[in-house]
Amino acid sequence: MILHIVRKDVSQLWMLVTIALIAQLANTGLWFALDHFQKPAELVVPAQVFPFIAWIAIIVLIVACVHQDVVPGVSQDWLIRPIRRADLILAKVMFVLIFVNAPMFVSDLAHGMARGFGVRQSLAAAGAHGLLAFLALELPILTLATITTSVTQVIGGVLAIWLSILAIVLAGTAIRGGAPPPFALSGMQWMTPAFWTLLALVAACIIIPLQYFRRATSASRRIAFTATILAPMLSFSSWNKAFGFQQSLSADPKVASLVKLSFNPEPAGVSPPATASSSNRLLLPIVVSGLPPESLLLCDRADIRLAGQDGTALYSGRTGAPG
Repeated sequence: MILHIVRKDVSQLWMLVTIALIAQLANTGLWFALDHFQKPAELVVPAQVFPFIAWIAIIVLIVACVHQDVVPGVSQDWLIRPIRRADLILAKVMFVLIFVNAPMFVSDLAHGMARGFGVRQSLAAAGAHGLLAFLALELPILTLATITTSVTQVIGGVLAIWLSILAIVLAGTAIRGGAPPPFALSGMQWMTPAFWTLLALVAACIIIPLQYFRRATSASRRIAFTATILAPMLSFSSWNKAFGFQQSLSADPKVASLVKLSFNPEPAGVSPPATASSSNRLLLPIVVSGLPPESLLLCDRADIRLAGQDGTALYSGRTGAPG
């Protein structure tokens, strides 16, 4: 029954399948044509724009696949036919894996090997990209399609979600007096898309079975609304809590304790940069020691306090995002 449903969807959506495939192949071809220095320059802009075109085609294809058997309402014939709900779910997921992820995997694999990477590295990268794409974008779109009946509703839902998240983030910025989220534009910004992906995955695992087995559209939409409200909540977290969480994920937290910073007022053989003459800049020559071999130290944020010889506080502030 699963393969029967997939074949039925392909026969109805063969044109969209072809468009999505061509879009992915064209996107890969553009990046093949660019060398390591992004030459020829005429292809840079199309190569940067075309991924969005490919993803639009993919999103439309996923929504159309789900809407071949619309879940909300009572007018669909699959409700009275002897079709197992689990088979219908698996058929939709299989359609996405075959006609979206499989071409993506092959393209990524070929791209990696063409750039000189080994088969194992290219397989790992292509698999990781495909898994991330499925969890972070394809599965949420599939979930949103189960609680809608048309592409227009999906577009409206996506806009409503993003506008709601943007409004909450801007409200937080206003509360902080114009300051951005604590770890924006830093090395910890990975937490935001990771949190969104985890939240979308949890919502999908609840909504999809709820829709196909019980068709509880009102409850599913409330769950989607709750996930939308929770999505920007991470931006209200403090720097220390976020950094502490990231530190807990370290494979060897003790390595950081070996890194030492010391002030070197007379760095030998080092000439100050031209920008040092600015009256708004103060050079602080710092010596970093204890780094593991072949490693770099990136400064996302530093708290700076300057005091006079009598202990009077001259300056207290924090470095901004690296520019």
